[in-house]
Amino acid sequence: MLKLQVEKREAKEDLKAMRAEGIVPAVFYGKVQEPVSIKMKEGDFIRAYREAGESAIIILEVGDEEHEVLVHDVTVDAVKTKVQHVDFYAIERGKMLSIDVPIHFTGEAPVEKD
Repeated sequence: MLKLQVEKREAKEDLKAMRAEGIVPAVFYGKVQEPVSIKMKEGDFIRAYREAGESAIIILEVGDEEHEVLVHDVTVDAVKTKVQHVDFYAIERGKMLSIDVPIHFTGEAPVEKD
């Protein structure tokens, strides 16, 4: 599983300044998990997101704690194409979970060849 180093974020932190430094604000929450505001390096998140997408489990390392999460939502600045905010959903082990899995077809159909 992928691991992503994150830090807890204070509510008073300046988000604009944080984003200018390459830090992305985020939150993780779940059915039994209270919302926790966090921050992470944009490059680290992009690498993890490219590998995991929205259907693979990522382990968030918050200090000495680890939380298993899925990427729930990513907000991207349309002009700058930079990640503005990320929502993670904390999963519960042993519970049923419904996710969307992308399917990518490769190759050429025999009908198209003829």
